Amino acid sequence: MGCDIHAHIEYKSGINDKWYWFASVSLRRDYQLFSVMASVRGECAYSRPPKGVPRDISWNIADKYLLFIVDDDATPEEGCVTPMQAERWIQLGHSVKWDDNHITDPDAHTGSWLDVAEMDAVLSDLKKLQVEAAKEYDYSAWLSLEAGEELKNDRLRRELNLIATADAMKRLSSFGDEVRLVFWFDN
Repeated sequence: MGCDIHAHIEYKSGINDKWYWFASVSLRRDYQLFSVMASVRGECAYSRPPKGVPRDISWNIADKYLLFIVDDDATPEEGCVTPMQAERWIQLGHSVKWDDNHITDPDAHTGSWLDVAEMDAVLSDLKKLQVEAAKEYDYSAWLSLEAGEELKNDRLRRELNLIATADAMKRLSSFGDEVRLVFWFDN
């Protein structure tokens, strides 16, 4: 069973004190990255402890992270849950009661967020971790194979997604907005 990330960029302008969704981000499965971002799937010298999903998330993110508790015990629609099922998931520790009407999705875990400076630090720390890992293992045999080219291309695509995310965050912050990447994982 693999672990995937759900990531979203949001911003808060000086107009009011509200966060707005900007974009969903496609970050590919990368356990070194997950370790650096929030100590998921391993810890290293560069791991950050998860901070939890902020309580003031935009409604777009809330719609993806939370389930709505419906009033009756009829079969709920997608994104909804019965009171009985919500209580069961809370008791089992799979969900957390968010407010009177919502619980966290039971598949979501280890939520956190990064601001622009923290995202830059993640990029820097990830690069250091990759250099250290490359010193410990001789990849030359892999890279000489046909599959080695695909391995290099896959790593490049992962890095480009991450760099594009950091660049989008920086660009938004250049308008004077607060910007953050809100994320969580599922298995």
